[in-house]
Amino acid sequence: MVGPGTATSISNAGGYRLRAGSPALASGQVMTNPGSRDFFGGAVTAGCRPDRGAHQLTTTCAPGGGVVPRTGWSVRYVDSQETAAGNGAATNAFDGNLSTIWHTKYTGGSDPAPHEIQINMGASYSVSGLRYLPRQDGGSGVANGRIGQHEVYVSTDGTNWGTAVATGAFANDASQKDVRFTAKTGQYLRLRAVSEVAGNPWTSAAEIYALN
Repeated sequence: MVGPGTATSISNAGGYRLRAGSPALASGQVMTNPGSRDFFGGAVTAGCRPDRGAHQLTTTCAPGGGVVPRTGWSVRYVDSQETAAGNGAATNAFDGNLSTIWHTKYTGGSDPAPHEIQINMGASYSVSGLRYLPRQDGGSGVANGRIGQHEVYVSTDGTNWGTAVATGAFANDASQKDVRFTAKTGQYLRLRAVSEVAGNPWTSAAEIYALN
């Protein structure tokens, strides 16, 4: 910890923040509903291994079991991404950094919905779910691009997708969204954002995972 034993009150507990290199980092138990904030107000994300204790210092996601490894992932196709006014590249959707996002184009006009991202997982997996984490940053635009109506596809070759393995609508909040479906084997994962929760033309995502 930064300064154990130095706290004088509940409002002066900064000494109990974790420091870089602590063995408590990303070594906690994955919980389905961990709450959204730590003691100090920092973001906590469901489905990731949390830091142990009251302080969440780690900002990258260490997934728990049941998550397809993303080390070999690449973008096969994305219909829109913002790279002019900000870093909204599609690769941000699986970089493990909760502070970066995929965001569709908004500079000089927005591309209309629906939007989609197709991901090459680098190998064939039995996929039985998709996890979508909306953007986690604060501010007035935090809800921009939250996916509402959606479709999920799995393909062996990235060309023949067949019918969607799952369809539905995500709730309008920043919590992690898990979609489960009958397992299908494939190397390519496709998330199609049919609409945004508020009817805007954008799509955004902090992280996307495949579940097995």
